[in-house]
Amino acid sequence: MALARRVKPLLAVSILVFGGVVLFSVCCRLQARPEGPAQAARGAGRRGRSRHATEGALAEREAVLQRLDHLEEVVYTQLNGLAKPIGLVEGPGGLGQGGMAATLRDNSQETEGKFEEYGYNAQLSDRISLDRTIPDYRPQKCRQMTYSAHLPQISVVFIFVNEALSVILRSVHSVVNRTPSRLLKEVILVDDNSDNVELKLNLDQYVSKRYPGLVKIVRNSRREGLIRARLQGWKVATAPVVGFFDAHVEFSTGWAEPALSRIREDRRRIVLPAIDNIKYDTFEVQQYASAAHGYNWGLWCMYIIPPQDWLDRGDEAAPIRTPAMIGCSFVVDREYFGDIGLLDPGMEVYGGENIELGMRVWQCGGSMEVLPCSRVAHIERTKKPYNNDIDYYAKRNALRAAEVWMDGFKSHVYMAWNIPMSNPGVDFGDVSERLALRQRLKCHSFKWYLDNVYPEMRTYNDTLTYGEVRNSKASGYCLDQGAEDDDRAILYPCHGMSSQLVRYSAEGVLQLGPLGSTAFLPDSKCLVDDGRGRTPALRKCEDVARPAQRLWDFTQETLGQMCARSCLGAPRAPVLSGGSQERLRGRAVAVAGGANELGGPQEAVLGASTLRPACMGRTCLEKDGEHTGHELGGRSHREQRHGPVPGGGDVQGRQLRAPAGGAEVLGAEVDHQKLDQAREALTPRLTLCPRPSTDPEDLGRAWGPSHSAHHWNPEGPGRARTTSAGGGGEPVLSCRRVLGTWGHGDLPPSRSADPPQLAAVPGRIS
Repeated sequence: MALARRVKPLLAVSILVFGGVVLFSVCCRLQARPEGPAQAARGAGRRGRSRHATEGALAEREAVLQRLDHLEEVVYTQLNGLAKPIGLVEGPGGLGQGGMAATLRDNSQETEGKFEEYGYNAQLSDRISLDRTIPDYRPQKCRQMTYSAHLPQISVVFIFVNEALSVILRSVHSVVNRTPSRLLKEVILVDDNSDNVELKLNLDQYVSKRYPGLVKIVRNSRREGLIRARLQGWKVATAPVVGFFDAHVEFSTGWAEPALSRIREDRRRIVLPAIDNIKYDTFEVQQYASAAHGYNWGLWCMYIIPPQDWLDRGDEAAPIRTPAMIGCSFVVDREYFGDIGLLDPGMEVYGGENIELGMRVWQCGGSMEVLPCSRVAHIERTKKPYNNDIDYYAKRNALRAAEVWMDGFKSHVYMAWNIPMSNPGVDFGDVSERLALRQRLKCHSFKWYLDNVYPEMRTYNDTLTYGEVRNSKASGYCLDQGAEDDDRAILYPCHGMSSQLVRYSAEGVLQLGPLGSTAFLPDSKCLVDDGRGRTPALRKCEDVARPAQRLWDFTQETLGQMCARSCLGAPRAPVLSGGSQERLRGRAVAVAGGANELGGPQEAVLGASTLRPACMGRTCLEKDGEHTGHELGGRSHREQRHGPVPGGGDVQGRQLRAPAGGAEVLGAEVDHQKLDQAREALTPRLTLCPRPSTDPEDLGRAWGPSHSAHHWNPEGPGRARTTSAGGGGEPVLSCRRVLGTWGHGDLPPSRSADPPQLAAVPGRIS
């Protein structure tokens, strides 16, 4: 195959050379030679006779030139001219050469439409040569390395669905141009049931003529998703090593040899080319710093700082140990990939498979590393082809991976997504085959993985419960971390995203906001009553001057039997007329009459209870007036920091949209007095607790947990344990720290059998 690829261009060049030699000979014969006097005399008589011969030679030369022009056109069409009929550009030079930024003068609607369709500037891509060069960002040491002459061959698999044709073909040209022909066995294009017409006939005709026998196209009859599309490519591949790539990449010089060399040394090693960036708007190639690939507890991938031992080594060309992979490119021994279970075929569409593979490879005796000497530039698109349900599938796949590979730590994933462990409302499918695979491969525990591969992960083993904090009388509003630079909690329509995730620890710490999953990320802040004002503050837990200021009592009693004197409250009613909406501090807020519409299905209140800061000994978290009480409730988490509210972002017929600046009331004149009142209404504040009440309605003024508690011992099975205290479910009345009726797993040996002063309604957590 490789020989055939070499022969065709060599044959064409040979023909051109032969034609050039013939032309040169003709020209030489026609050149006037220097003549001496005698020769001139003898030749004078022959000039008349040779005139007709000269004219014949000139005609012959013209014919040769025409044939050469035709031959050149044929060769160019065969090798370099196939892109022209489909509106693309080949060959050296032109826009974007050397990875430089490129722009188009015209900013037509067609350009905008393609940008919206593909998530990058496809109109510009069509004007950039398929053969453009890109910078060589390899460390200097990499360029001096030599490799074995007996490296294995590789099959390169590209997955695409509705990509721009020019981007796909540039990926193909790039890998062919920058991979030694002896190493590149084949290129496989897997079309995951694209709708784009030009990806059918145009693509087929182009690759069949440009790369006959080298490029294969596999077409799925239905949309399978990225994960199963890669499995299709693996089935077709015939080389001993397979590389999986997105179809919007460009390869750097010398990318293949380091990857194949590392796999030749150890077939249980999955290698990841270092990723550089192709800007989606200008196609400029930017260098990314060397990094490992990690993830947070939601199993979303991210770049992380390389391990300390790599930094200490001081060799920027050395492989980087990585806990997982970003997913856009990886190279693996084909047989080994099958032995360890490929990608999980039970995962759907997109997301999580890259993290699951990293955990599985490490736990089952393999390894994964990033190679700074092997580099691939990648377009980070602004739009994914699976965008409609990508959040759901990412969550589903994350839970599936957690159930198989993470042992007791799987509760961290549920907590990160802010959903309960029991009845999470997500069907992640049957995992029995994957559990059997883990047993057959005799894999390590997830605790081993954290200790030896990903020690940077934060663990939250002291979590008693987690969820949303909402008012039981107006449950459409939840406690929210608000703007990151504001350092104060707000009340905001419940949306189930991570900004409303509340974690309550055995110590009594109440943390609000997304989990700081690794040491590279800031952790969620503590809710603090520092006694300095009417509103509670959000502070980094380690920065709280008096640790007791961050401790809260969770009590399950009626308000009339509370020992507290001051409470965390909010005004009893919204201040604007029903249905109006506004933007406060950059956040979309609906006030008045929208709680049920915004909040969706309401969570059940599990009992009368109150949260108070333990440092004050007399402060409760509740709403004063007629809207009192909160509850811990659960909703699905989305990774976006502040996305639209459920239901498409439309509340009572009015679409929430980003403001031009400051606060904005949609569809109405701005009333600054009302806006100030609204800000006050949506900010929790410390007030005096109400006097004891005998009103049965007060039993609804509560915090109640709806999520399962986190296991104390991640390595052991969690089991909820409650015992009845009798009394037919009457509340336990006391003035001590008590908790709700959820259970937890075994306590670690370092703790007492019972967390301090825990009680429940009914009964007690034993």
